[in-house]
Order: sequence, then C-alpha cells, then structure tokens
Amino acid sequence: MSQPVTVIVHRKIKPGQAAAAEEWMHGVSDVLGNFPGALGVEVIRPHPGSPEYTYIYRFVDYDRLNAWHESEERQEWLHRSQSFMAEPPQYEEITGLEYWFTPPAGSSAAHPAPKRWRQLIVSWVGLAPLSYLLSLTTLPFFRQVFPDMPLIHSVLNLGVLLWIASYIWMPRVTRLAQGFLYVK
Repeated sequence: MSQPVTVIVHRKIKPGQAAAAEEWMHGVSDVLGNFPGALGVEVIRPHPGSPEYTYIYRFVDYDRLNAWHESEERQEWLHRSQSFMAEPPQYEEITGLEYWFTPPAGSSAAHPAPKRWRQLIVSWVGLAPLSYLLSLTTLPFFRQVFPDMPLIHSVLNLGVLLWIASYIWMPRVTRLAQGFLYVK
C-alpha cells in the first residue's frame, strides 16, 4: 500500500535576494501544486536576520514524487534558483505518521524523537475529539448512503478520520503539544 510522502527542503538565500526567492517560491509552488499527485505546498519564511526558507511539499506516493523530481519543470525551476541560492538546498523525506512527530524546525539535533508513550498520549488526546465529531457527522451520512453495511461505514469513516488527521488536525495538535512532546 502506498502512502503519502512529505519532502522538507531548507534553502539558504544570498543576502539581498529575498525578492527573487519569493518570486521563485510563488512560481514553483504554482507549478508543483498543479503537478499530478501533489497534495500541497507550504513555505515557511525566514525569521528576521536568517537566510533560510523552509519549503514543504507532499505527494500521494513515491511514484508521483519521483515523477516530479525527474520532471523537466522541476529541473527548470531548480536551475532558476541558482542565482539567489547561497548554498545547495538540504532535503529530507518523511512518510506517513512520521510527519506528525517531526521535531521543531531547526532543532533536530537538540530534540530527539519524542518518547513513544508521549506520542501515544498526544495521538489519543488529539484524535478522540476528532473521532467523536466524525461519529456525529460523517458516520450517520455513511449509514444513510450504505444501509446495512457496517464494515463499509467503518472503513469510510476511518479513511476520513485518517485524511483529516494526517493533513489538517494532527500537524496542528503536535505543534500545540511541542512542550509536552519535546521535554528537555
């Protein structure tokens, strides 16, 4: 079974090149966002005084990600970025639930992966309200559309739960729980 892949790219730009970098990020984001299998793009701009942009993009699976990496469009955009890059970008690929528990940006050495029991508690506390909400909304809908098919209800509801959790809910929950997950 294929699973979504997230790529995190750290790009350091040359001094005075922020406008060129912003224009490039906007252009490549439009192209990437319309590429088959792309799930989204996020740009984290540098803090004042820092030259590093963080660029995060997601694909439905490795095959679509590889198609993007090998595409002429990507090669052309990478070539365009050379004029404002201070050094080659750093890439990190993560899959599935790993994305939920990625250490805070710029601190991977200072913050090892959180303990499993802490991940369990955050997942449980984070997913319980979402599960309850879906049991009140999507589950009745699936019961009406597919009467007398409890397995289908469960599978579809679980799919909705996992999609919302992976792409919307849990990234926010883990951001809020960083103080608990990454205790020093």
